[in-house]
Amino acid sequence: MFEIQVLEQGQWRDDLVSNDAEDNQFATRKEAEEAMTVLLAEADPRDQDVEWRVELTSQERQDHHAAYHVSGMMDRDCQTCVEVLSPADYKEYFAGGK
Repeated sequence: MFEIQVLEQGQWRDDLVSNDAEDNQFATRKEAEEAMTVLLAEADPRDQDVEWRVELTSQERQDHHAAYHVSGMMDRDCQTCVEVLSPADYKEYFAGGK
């Protein structure tokens, strides 16, 4: 699943379509880009100059990350895990405790 993200005050936001996350989920990147093109065409001209991107949803990113660990394709010293887990949790995680 993909989502549209808009840059607002230096932060990428994913609630452009509505406050309901499911309204901003698209099966393909192309569908998301087409939806954004329509939204911009219908927007006030002052709102058409917006920086946006299409990204995987946060759940999809987590699923991909976990799949890399399970497959053994990702190094065990994963920087994302190091940043998220405390050192003790990190050692337990890779010792098979989780």
